[in-house]
Order: sequence, then structure tokens, then C-alpha cells
Amino acid sequence: TLRLWDSQSGACLATFEGHTELVWGALELSDGRLLSWSGDHTLRLWDSQSGACLATFEGHTDSVWGALTMADGRLLSWSHDKTLRLWDDRTGACLATLEGHTKSVEGALALADGRLLSWSHDHTLRLWDGESGACLAALEGHTYSVYGALELSDGRLLSWSWDDPLRLWDSQSGACLATLKGHEGGVEGALALADGRLLSWSRDNTLRLWDGRSGACLATLEGHTKSVEGALALADGRLLSWSEDSTLRLWDGQSGTCLATLEGHEGMVWGALELADGRLLSLSDHTLRLWDGRSGACLEVVDEKDANRLHSEWCFTCAKAVNSRLVEGRFAIVSPGRSARLIHAALPAAVATWNADSDAEAHHLLPDGTTCVTLASGQVCFLQLHHGNRRVTLDELKGLLPISRKESP
Repeated sequence: TLRLWDSQSGACLATFEGHTELVWGALELSDGRLLSWSGDHTLRLWDSQSGACLATFEGHTDSVWGALTMADGRLLSWSHDKTLRLWDDRTGACLATLEGHTKSVEGALALADGRLLSWSHDHTLRLWDGESGACLAALEGHTYSVYGALELSDGRLLSWSWDDPLRLWDSQSGACLATLKGHEGGVEGALALADGRLLSWSRDNTLRLWDGRSGACLATLEGHTKSVEGALALADGRLLSWSEDSTLRLWDGQSGTCLATLEGHEGMVWGALELADGRLLSLSDHTLRLWDGRSGACLEVVDEKDANRLHSEWCFTCAKAVNSRLVEGRFAIVSPGRSARLIHAALPAAVATWNADSDAEAHHLLPDGTTCVTLASGQVCFLQLHHGNRRVTLDELKGLLPISRKESP
């Protein structure tokens, strides 16, 4: 069951009934319809106003883990049943079943040329024709479940797994071009730097810089004492990482030398970002910390529940960094604890707050004021903005708020 809620009063506006098992996720299509997927082996299309089920996508024989929209409107889903499926977004008809993986499919992405890439617990990635769904190549070499992949600017593919090495692939033939060996624990993630080098981070407590052509390791960034959870490249070329060890670290982007250790958090650091003025912002243990981007000195500590009142721009910037779909203009949707809050970058108080009965996670904010929130209890909720009894869009809401003309766009 999904429910649509009034974000001001908390009243249930529509009930989306049809799924018979836990709903794993949902997304909003470009025309305002809603797509959900579930442990009941199906996906469903919904009318976001009435709550009516418009189509049921049947065909998968096990839990559906995820879905994405294609450029032409078709839908792609992947499942624990070892397959992916292409669907007609109007009728829900299955257009193609992409068979070949021998274990659960964990993720997929659409490549720039329209082909599809998937990865699986069967240790492989597969390339598919985006029209017919025919398998074009199986990318074999990993010896453990593949947990992520990305397409590089030149069309090559980079994948990572908990078998320690990363791999570079020719996206046409599927041939492995290079094996990036060095990590001694599962790789958590990777990114491509502006100069073509690659950066990875791992459960072995290190990050590594790699030559993007040969796959040779250029530097090992050592210092963290627990798993590295994420990293980013700063505007000046330095690198920032954060870890389960409660710290962040600044690194020289060329040599990999540690320039500063940012200490103060008491729990795992969940994420960080660079502000426009070069200062750094991190999130952990229900606090936000502001750091000097040069020295690494802590400048301010703010409790998560007070962040929007004291620094609304921080919350807006965090939401934008976490997921661009959480931001629309100067509005953003954030979800601290058991609530979802609509904020504006220029206002110290939340514009609207919806309280839930379990931990909430926001996923989308649309121009018409609709947002999608999932709950730890398994529910997926779609919230709409109302002013009194009247539904309002974000553009209409701007005229009702105490925002200066300079800020209102």
C-alpha cells in the first residue's frame, strides 16, 4: 500500500492499494504518474491525483529491486529473479525480458548511446541492446558480487566489487582492459577525476588514485583507521574523504599526501560537501559540522534539528549534494529522523513539515509540490502541498512566503 498525504495537515488524500508485499521504492515519471515496485514481483503505475492504479507490470517472478526511466519513456526494471525487463510506460506491457544473469541483478544504468549495463551477484556485468533487450556481451572477471559501475567520458566502463580489484572494460566488446589491483578489502565506490585519473575507496581503510588509461596505481591514501565511506574532489583539486572512523581527511590530489585530519564527530561520517566559499560541511551523529577548507579546523557544530533554523542554506546545499531530485529551484525536501520538511534556502524555518511513525527518507521534489517519501516501516508516501483547502505548486507557494524579491526566483 502507498498513501498520498496532505503535507500541511497530515490527512490522507489517497490510498494506493494493490501491492501485496513490501514496497521497495517508487519514482515520479515526467508526466506526473507514479511508478512503484515491490516484493510482490510487480511494478505498478498510479494516477497521483486519484490514487487509481493505471497499470500493473507483471512478469518478474521474485522481488523487484529497482527501476529507471529511459529517454524515450520506456521503463527498465531489475529483480532478484535474475532478469531485467523493458516495459511500455503506457500499458504496462513487457516489451523484452533481458535474460542471462544467473543470480540477483543488483543495479543497472542506461549508457549514453542507448545501450544498457547491468551488474549482478553472479560476479558479472552485462551489456544489452536498449531496443531489443538482446545481450551484447558478458563482462566476466570479478570473483565476487559486483556492487557498482559507471560510464567514463570516453565510453569505457569502470566496475567495482568486494573481490578487491576494480576493472576497466571496453564498452563495445566487453573485453577487460585493465584490472586495478591494490585494495585489500571490498571497494565501496569510485569516481572519475577531471584529468582522467580514477579515485576509489575501500573497506581496507584506504583510498587509491589510478591512471585512467593503464589502471596503474599512482598513490595509496593511508590514514583512516576504518572503512572509507565516501570521497569527493574539491574545486582546487584536493580530495576529501570520510570514514567509519568518525573523521574526514583532506588529501593532496596529486601526491595523495594527507594534508589535514578533521576530527570531532563521534560516529560514522555519512557524507560531506564543499560550499561555494570553500568551507566544508559534514554530517554525522545527528550533527552538522562546518570546517575551514584550508586548515581543516572546525568552525561550528550545529545539531541536525536546529540546522534549518540557524543555517537554511546549509540544509539546501546538503539536499542538493545528496540527490539533485530533492531540489526544485530554491526549495528542497529534507528528511531528518521521522519527518519530511520542505525548506527554502532563504528561510530559517521549514515551510511545511510532515511527521511519520518511523524513520523517513525523501526521494523526489517536483514543481507541483509533490514529494515522495519512503518509511522504514515499508510504506511509500506521496505528499502534496496545500494552502488551506487549495492545492498549490511551489511557484504559487513562493508568493505566500516572506521571501525578498531578490531571493524569490
